Amino acid sequence: MQYCAQTATEVKSFIMKNRETLKAHLTMVGVSIIWSFAFIAIKSLLKELDYISLNIFRFAFSTLAFIPFLVFYNRSYSMRISLRDLGILTILGAFSVLGYHLSLNYGAQFIPAGITSLLAGTSPLFTLILASLILRERATWTQLVGLALSFGGLAIVVLLGTDGGAGKGKWAGVFFVLFAALSWGAYTVGMKPLAGRLNALEITGYSTILGFLMMLPLINRDMFERLYALSPGNWLWLLFLSFVCTFLGYFLYMKSLEAIEATRVAAYLYAVPIFSLIWGALILNEPIRLIMPLGALVVIIGLALVEGGNKLTRKKLGSRQRDILHKR
Repeated sequence: MQYCAQTATEVKSFIMKNRETLKAHLTMVGVSIIWSFAFIAIKSLLKELDYISLNIFRFAFSTLAFIPFLVFYNRSYSMRISLRDLGILTILGAFSVLGYHLSLNYGAQFIPAGITSLLAGTSPLFTLILASLILRERATWTQLVGLALSFGGLAIVVLLGTDGGAGKGKWAGVFFVLFAALSWGAYTVGMKPLAGRLNALEITGYSTILGFLMMLPLINRDMFERLYALSPGNWLWLLFLSFVCTFLGYFLYMKSLEAIEATRVAAYLYAVPIFSLIWGALILNEPIRLIMPLGALVVIIGLALVEGGNKLTRKKLGSRQRDILHKR
């Protein structure tokens, strides 16, 4: 009894000392689950909305969430945006809302949600390539091995894990989702000039709003008719995508970065495609071939090697810069 009481006291003491860290880890479990459902939501919504309408309405609602945040929650920072920063944020908005999300929506029409999630999650590979080409950052051997493993795993999933009879549609889907991952890699590299002046959540908010404004010329009356006719279930998915995935997900992600290292936070994101494969099978009745988990595992190991190699780079950066390197 005395031993049990002592153990309980030690456990309680550990929890109290590490309460914020444990809370951050639990938060990241929730964030990875939230973001895994995003691909299910997109696939479901594409049955009733075209890919452009989906993007416009998602970011219209997200903008409604970000504006109050930027005005009130971050009001001490709201006046420090220079014209140069505004120009960079506009380019980032194009990479994010148009390059990543619009391309992702288009590609998701042709391939399963789980595979869409896996392909989209390869953005760190493109970040490594672009950082090497544009910023002259030297890749380590560990990262190069991870790069080769990840693309090899993708080849397994795409060639052997999907329906070979899907034809050109499948390859269009793969191409546009990989282009989305490339765009997110460009977004990540493009964030670096803003390091120290804006935090990642501010960058997300401003770039989301500016990206949405770029889509305004594409709005037409038919879009609102389709929105009005949206089923109750897909209305919930749309609101989930806008407020929970896009706003709350990023907010919780950044809060977690305040308590635990970026490498540990990023590790939770490797679970997103695994969850998406499971939800796709359970909710959308998407088939899971035996080769798919194997290919996914190879991709995730490769991503872990690429991200692990970034640890050396982060040691050379200031703490404010480190905060914005790991944003999905």
